[in-house]
Amino acid sequence: MTQLNFQIPEEINNFLEEMGNHEGLSKSAYAKKLFLSILSEKMMPKLAEFYKKGEISLKKIAKITNTPHTQVIKKIASLIDDIDIDKRILEYTEQVSNEAIPLFTKHVNFDDSIL
Repeated sequence: MTQLNFQIPEEINNFLEEMGNHEGLSKSAYAKKLFLSILSEKMMPKLAEFYKKGEISLKKIAKITNTPHTQVIKKIASLIDDIDIDKRILEYTEQVSNEAIPLFTKHVNFDDSIL
């Protein structure tokens, strides 16, 4: 991890303190949560573009955005129309999906999975 520092207006500082208190978080924890959420939302269209070109994997997008794989797949699907894809990749994806479905029903945590 690395640290990011920047100055903010007093009004935003007060807002972050108030919202942090409201959610039972410190100002810094709330600001980090808000920052990462908005950053993830704003980055997703560009990441979807990279994914469509085959320049990034779903696993890497999930890690960058700190988003579960299932949500990444849904978001990417909503952002791109179609992907030129090899038939072998479609077959492999179907196979992996069929193997993963039983795991989802058992409530397996995929945070650090092989997906």
